[in-house]
Amino acid sequence: MNNYILMNLSSIDLVFFSILLILGFYIPFLADKFQPKHSSGVLQQLLMGRQLTLPLFVLSLVSTWYGGIFGVTQLSYEEGIYNFFTQGIFWYATYLIYAFFLAKKIQSESSKTLSDLAVHHFGESSRKTATFFNLLNAIPLAYFISLALFIQIITNLEYNYCLLITAILCIPTIFIKEWRHQVYQDAYQTIMMVIGLVTVLIFSFIVYGLPHKLIEHLPSSHFSITGNKGILETLSWGLLAATTLIDPAFHQRVSASRDTKTAKWGIIYSIFFWLIIDICTTLGGMYARAYAINEKSELAYFHFSLNILPDGLKGLFIFTILITILSTLDSYLTISRNTLGIDLWKNSRLTAKRKNIISGFVTVFFCWLLAQFFTSKISEVWQIIGGLSASNLLIPFCTIFLNKKTPKGIEFNFICLTTSIVYCLFWFFKIDKSYSIPLVYGGLAINGLLYIALFSFKKLQRR
Repeated sequence: MNNYILMNLSSIDLVFFSILLILGFYIPFLADKFQPKHSSGVLQQLLMGRQLTLPLFVLSLVSTWYGGIFGVTQLSYEEGIYNFFTQGIFWYATYLIYAFFLAKKIQSESSKTLSDLAVHHFGESSRKTATFFNLLNAIPLAYFISLALFIQIITNLEYNYCLLITAILCIPTIFIKEWRHQVYQDAYQTIMMVIGLVTVLIFSFIVYGLPHKLIEHLPSSHFSITGNKGILETLSWGLLAATTLIDPAFHQRVSASRDTKTAKWGIIYSIFFWLIIDICTTLGGMYARAYAINEKSELAYFHFSLNILPDGLKGLFIFTILITILSTLDSYLTISRNTLGIDLWKNSRLTAKRKNIISGFVTVFFCWLLAQFFTSKISEVWQIIGGLSASNLLIPFCTIFLNKKTPKGIEFNFICLTTSIVYCLFWFFKIDKSYSIPLVYGGLAINGLLYIALFSFKKLQRR
């Protein structure tokens, strides 16, 4: 298929795509009709007045958590079922831990954000440090790159121009006032996402046969849990999956739910949707590897799907890819904006509206800037930036969740600074590459040793 995707679409595809897109823009206005305000101020803006119902909880969480469509299909194209284990199984285990052990605690907390939670337990001096690392976890860089890749595919423009267009397209999200409008849009996007991805899988079966035939066309490593990677790198994804415990999107939805039961069962029902999506993307990437010819790994699934779908459904598929990316990009852009405006600039004299707008533009600018360095390797974004956030926040926040002794603000700040310096040195000198040890191992090891040393020293002082 010619690289100019839009020029190759039939009229029915263009019409179908346009109708779905227009409907997507209309959906948020339904929030005013079906979800009236229950409160005002920050509580309404961030948590919808803590009135999030079970269906909206599930549909919003599912779409927000699955924007790296090019990243996971690239991984399944290159490594096979390794993708399902590293991007699926490890994460399901973390979701279940969250549902059964953390949802009740988080839902009962008065903290509106993770930074508030840090301040409540570590002290006010920890706010800026906690906010910075929460921001690293929330900044939608991977999804910013994904949208740029999508634009590049359908227009054939150079990557740098696509990054600029992506930045411009992010601007409307900056002006979204309340989260409830986004929740309704997320619900629509989840439904369309599942329909589109399942449709591609069904046509893969029809055109090329059932999955057992993939054995004849793929290397044996595609059916190995570790793929072509080592066991240490495979298990490192389990540590990255643990960042769910400190993810601001999860925290926001659990805090916004009506009650603990809604939060707990909402996460469990969400796993069912993620399982369907992970099966579709893993098998889809493997079918693309088996039957697509001379394709870039990050684009193979997209071109493969367009080649097997009939006219009419191509428009549905393109819309599916677009909203899969946008659903997560919009959510994390809003979270990043709020993290900057509400947590970092808490004492600023600017009005809330002006802080939101400035914070939104700052977030978009940093996404655009960082995207220049990571190019199209989305999994590296998750591993490097996600690893840095996990290295600094996972252990101290676990002390909160487990009701253990927590560090003071100044201690938290010092340990985060030290861990970050060592982590960056590991990355700069490529120590992780030289010894085949993922960065997150080094970061967590240093962080853990520093906390052990801190609490051991304080224990000796008391004697």
